[in-house]
Amino acid sequence: MPMHDLLIEPAFQVTLRSGRSGTLTLPGVIASLARDDDIVSFDHLRPHQQHAWHAFLVQLAAIALSDAGSPLDSADESTWRDRLRHLTHKHGDHAPWCLVVEDLSLPAFMQPPVPEGHLEALEKVSVFPDAPALELLSVARQHDVKATRVAAPDSDHWAYALVGLQTMQAYSGSNQHAIARMDGGAGTRSCVALAPGLDFGLRFRRDLAVLLEVRQELAAQYGYPAAGGLALLWVEPWDGSASLPLSRLDPYFIEVCRRVRLMVGAKGIEARTAPSAQPRIAAKAARGNTGDPWAPVSAEGKALTVHKDGFSYRELEKLLFGRDWTPGPAQRVARGDPPALLLLAVSFGHRRRLTGLEGFHERLLPLPGRVVRNLTAAEGRDLLAQMAKQRVEAVQRLQRNVLRPSLGVLFKGWSRAVALDRDPWLRRHDAAVDQLFFPRLWRDLERGALEAQLEWEREIIELGRTVLREAQESVPLATARRYRAFAAAEGLFEALARRHFPDLFAHKEVTHGHNAQPWSDPPGRP
Repeated sequence: MPMHDLLIEPAFQVTLRSGRSGTLTLPGVIASLARDDDIVSFDHLRPHQQHAWHAFLVQLAAIALSDAGSPLDSADESTWRDRLRHLTHKHGDHAPWCLVVEDLSLPAFMQPPVPEGHLEALEKVSVFPDAPALELLSVARQHDVKATRVAAPDSDHWAYALVGLQTMQAYSGSNQHAIARMDGGAGTRSCVALAPGLDFGLRFRRDLAVLLEVRQELAAQYGYPAAGGLALLWVEPWDGSASLPLSRLDPYFIEVCRRVRLMVGAKGIEARTAPSAQPRIAAKAARGNTGDPWAPVSAEGKALTVHKDGFSYRELEKLLFGRDWTPGPAQRVARGDPPALLLLAVSFGHRRRLTGLEGFHERLLPLPGRVVRNLTAAEGRDLLAQMAKQRVEAVQRLQRNVLRPSLGVLFKGWSRAVALDRDPWLRRHDAAVDQLFFPRLWRDLERGALEAQLEWEREIIELGRTVLREAQESVPLATARRYRAFAAAEGLFEALARRHFPDLFAHKEVTHGHNAQPWSDPPGRP
């Protein structure tokens, strides 16, 4: 008999706003989020699994409402159970929503049928839902994130692991293909979206309303069927040798990228997997541009891939204001949004074949009401874009033409044969700029453009002085060379700053900077 039917089994442990704990069924979770949110957290959901789970719930609800021809409503758990069951009634009322289904000809939750019909086609993986073969993060004993920490998994541990694996995974070895919603096997599925708050229910209702509104637009733009497309791909048999074309899919299809089955073993549930000769979806040419509501798309038609620096101010400036990026539907200001919003950006760093993922990145950026108003008006958006671009260019000019040469002169005093690495000090300056960039940009939105730009240049130059001072205190210099190297670096910094920021130093209030501190004597200088 199928086990752990998520439609009727209270499997998802949650904490409610009242502080009480509870367990909900899958339709109970959707009903709670779609009404007045009472869910504060999913107790067993790990931070890097949150977007996968959020996107799954929103896509599933959007598919169910579109299939039933119903608007977004406050239906109860029983109604949502019927809606979900209707999506899979051709494949059995219960099996597609059960974690364990012994009959391999039937689907199980996020697990496609196995046409071979025998377990020899599947290799045993683990009895842990956070085993390396199922985990999105790079896990191992020597990593910060250890493998197999969930020693006594509950049903929701397995559900979160399956959703994350099947909807977020990149290429991870021979015949272990990536999902369709990323730019190649080394890409990432990223989320850049506006949110009214961080409550699960607030985000769920907002994004679900967006998906229902833009459904026909996405279908026409990407060539999906207006109705009747394949939506829940885990119900379709898959032997690993055939791929589905995008033209057969629902605009909000929930994909599976791996052949995996949960079975009952001697120690409880165990995961078995099999390689696949072909990816589940033939979407290589799409480069991840499949209409993912949370994914920005570049001018070249590629979905966003985040690298090791994550969502730095440089990256967010491009995504918010750059003409080279088209925001996904969830990143646009929608009807019913409050005056002030949050920009939520979440992604894994892109995968390197030998070293694994380059981290997990998450950033929240508050957008005050005046900023949101500017983003919705072409003139205001252009003003923000121009201000942000000028400030990024000023930082680049300072680091490339002022700070980097000054560090080079300082380090040359240490050794002419060995060059010290200047990049850590430039990154330190960049990190300090990152903390200031958007708060200063929002503050200066209603100020005079010239005055605000000069103050910004003054501030980043002073940050550069601070970094150079810190480098002076750290560099190992012989006493005979020490003071000459300090003086040379400081003098070059000031000369280059005046050369590359002439408007600032021509301003009558500038000496070393409006609030600049004069060069202090480093330790050891008489």
